[in-house]
Amino acid sequence: NPRKKIFLTQKPTPAPPLLSAAEDRDLDIAVQRLM
Repeated sequence: NPRKKIFLTQKPTPAPPLLSAAEDRDLDIAVQRLM
């Protein structure tokens, strides 16, 4: 998903694994709502 990559690359600093996993799921939901 290209939009998801854009969101991830806009992060200023890499998040911890657990946080990034939760954010990744939130991004999936947000992207699906946008689409």
